[in-house]
Amino acid sequence: MTPPTAPTDTAPPRIERVITGQRLVIYAIAIQLLIFSLYMMLGAIANLIMIPSALLAIANLIIIPSIILAIVGTYFLTSGLRYSIFVQIFIYILLVMPYINLLTLALLNSQATRVLKAAGYPVGFLGVRR
Repeated sequence: MTPPTAPTDTAPPRIERVITGQRLVIYAIAIQLLIFSLYMMLGAIANLIMIPSALLAIANLIIIPSIILAIVGTYFLTSGLRYSIFVQIFIYILLVMPYINLLTLALLNSQATRVLKAAGYPVGFLGVRR
Protein backbone atom coordinates (compact mmCIF):
# COMPACT_ATOMS: atom_id res chain seq x y z
CA MET A 1 0.00 0.00 0.00
CA THR A 2 1.45 3.37 -1.00
CA PRO A 3 1.03 6.40 1.27
CA PRO A 4 -1.11 9.26 -0.04
CA THR A 5 0.82 12.00 -1.73
CA ALA A 6 0.36 15.71 -1.23
CA PRO A 7 -0.84 17.72 -4.20
CA THR A 8 1.98 19.31 -6.13
CA ASP A 9 2.19 22.47 -8.17
CA THR A 10 1.93 20.37 -11.32
CA ALA A 11 -1.46 18.96 -10.31
CA PRO A 12 -4.21 19.83 -12.80
CA PRO A 13 -6.60 22.62 -11.83
CA ARG A 14 -10.07 21.79 -10.59
CA ILE A 15 -11.99 23.07 -13.59
CA GLU A 16 -15.47 23.26 -12.02
CA ARG A 17 -14.15 25.47 -9.22
CA VAL A 18 -12.37 27.67 -11.76
CA ILE A 19 -15.57 28.03 -13.82
CA THR A 20 -17.66 28.98 -10.76
CA GLY A 21 -15.00 31.32 -9.41
CA GLN A 22 -14.53 33.07 -12.73
CA ARG A 23 -18.26 33.73 -13.08
CA LEU A 24 -18.44 35.20 -9.55
CA VAL A 25 -15.34 37.32 -10.11
CA ILE A 26 -16.74 38.71 -13.37
CA TYR A 27 -19.99 39.69 -11.61
CA ALA A 28 -18.01 41.32 -8.78
CA ILE A 29 -15.96 43.32 -11.30
CA ALA A 30 -19.11 44.51 -13.07
CA ILE A 31 -20.81 45.58 -9.84
CA GLN A 32 -17.72 47.36 -8.55
CA LEU A 33 -17.18 49.22 -11.82
CA LEU A 34 -20.80 50.34 -11.69
CA ILE A 35 -20.46 51.53 -8.10
CA PHE A 36 -17.14 53.31 -8.68
CA SER A 37 -18.61 55.13 -11.69
CA LEU A 38 -21.60 56.07 -9.53
CA TYR A 39 -19.21 57.49 -6.93
CA MET A 40 -17.47 59.54 -9.61
CA MET A 41 -20.75 60.89 -10.98
CA LEU A 42 -21.99 61.76 -7.51
CA GLY A 43 -18.68 63.41 -6.69
CA ALA A 44 -18.81 65.47 -9.87
CA ILE A 45 -22.30 66.79 -9.22
CA ALA A 46 -21.82 67.15 -5.45
CA ASN A 47 -20.39 70.61 -5.95
CA LEU A 48 -23.42 71.73 -7.93
CA ILE A 49 -26.24 70.37 -5.80
CA MET A 50 -26.69 68.85 -2.39
CA ILE A 51 -26.63 65.06 -2.65
CA PRO A 52 -28.77 63.25 -0.12
CA SER A 53 -26.65 61.20 2.23
CA ALA A 54 -29.10 58.32 1.79
CA LEU A 55 -27.97 57.97 -1.83
CA LEU A 56 -24.35 57.62 -0.77
CA ALA A 57 -25.36 55.18 1.97
CA ILE A 58 -27.13 53.00 -0.61
CA ALA A 59 -24.00 52.97 -2.76
CA ASN A 60 -21.96 51.97 0.28
CA LEU A 61 -24.39 49.16 1.07
CA ILE A 62 -24.15 47.81 -2.48
CA ILE A 63 -20.34 47.64 -2.35
CA ILE A 64 -20.40 45.23 0.63
CA PRO A 65 -22.09 42.33 -1.22
CA SER A 66 -19.78 43.03 -4.14
CA ILE A 67 -16.72 42.58 -1.95
CA ILE A 68 -18.19 39.39 -0.47
CA LEU A 69 -18.87 38.14 -3.99
CA ALA A 70 -15.27 38.94 -4.94
CA ILE A 71 -13.91 37.07 -1.90
CA VAL A 72 -16.04 33.98 -2.56
CA GLY A 73 -15.16 34.00 -6.26
CA THR A 74 -11.48 34.44 -5.41
CA TYR A 75 -11.68 31.50 -3.02
CA PHE A 76 -13.08 29.26 -5.76
CA LEU A 77 -10.54 30.50 -8.30
CA THR A 78 -7.48 30.24 -6.10
CA SER A 79 -8.42 26.82 -4.78
CA GLY A 80 -9.31 25.64 -8.27
CA LEU A 81 -6.01 26.91 -9.64
CA ARG A 82 -4.26 25.37 -6.62
CA TYR A 83 -2.59 28.52 -5.33
CA SER A 84 -0.69 28.20 -2.06
CA ILE A 85 -2.31 29.48 1.12
CA PHE A 86 0.21 32.33 1.36
CA VAL A 87 -0.70 33.58 -2.11
CA GLN A 88 -4.39 33.28 -1.27
CA ILE A 89 -3.96 35.37 1.89
CA PHE A 90 -2.02 38.00 -0.05
CA ILE A 91 -4.80 38.16 -2.66
CA TYR A 92 -7.46 38.54 0.06
CA ILE A 93 -5.51 41.46 1.53
CA LEU A 94 -5.44 43.09 -1.91
CA LEU A 95 -9.21 42.64 -2.24
CA VAL A 96 -9.99 45.09 0.56
CA MET A 97 -8.07 47.93 -1.12
CA PRO A 98 -10.24 50.06 -3.42
CA TYR A 99 -9.25 50.07 -7.09
CA ILE A 100 -6.40 47.63 -6.42
CA ASN A 101 -9.04 44.94 -5.97
CA LEU A 102 -10.25 45.54 -9.52
CA LEU A 103 -6.76 45.01 -10.86
CA THR A 104 -6.37 41.87 -8.74
CA LEU A 105 -9.71 40.48 -9.92
CA ALA A 106 -8.85 41.23 -13.55
CA LEU A 107 -5.53 39.41 -13.24
CA LEU A 108 -7.22 36.40 -11.62
CA ASN A 109 -9.84 36.42 -14.36
CA SER A 110 -7.21 36.41 -17.09
CA GLN A 111 -5.40 33.50 -15.41
CA ALA A 112 -8.68 31.56 -15.19
CA THR A 113 -9.46 32.30 -18.86
CA ARG A 114 -6.04 31.02 -19.89
CA VAL A 115 -6.50 27.77 -17.91
CA LEU A 116 -10.03 27.21 -19.19
CA LYS A 117 -9.05 27.79 -22.83
CA ALA A 118 -6.14 25.38 -22.40
CA ALA A 119 -8.62 22.80 -21.06
CA GLY A 120 -10.75 23.23 -24.18
CA TYR A 121 -13.65 25.26 -22.80
CA PRO A 122 -15.17 28.07 -24.88
CA VAL A 123 -14.74 31.24 -22.82
CA GLY A 124 -16.80 34.32 -23.59
CA PHE A 125 -17.29 37.75 -22.04
CA LEU A 126 -19.13 36.36 -19.00
CA GLY A 127 -17.02 33.23 -18.56
CA VAL A 128 -17.54 29.72 -19.88
CA ARG A 129 -20.46 29.28 -22.24
CA ARG A 130 -22.48 26.32 -21.04
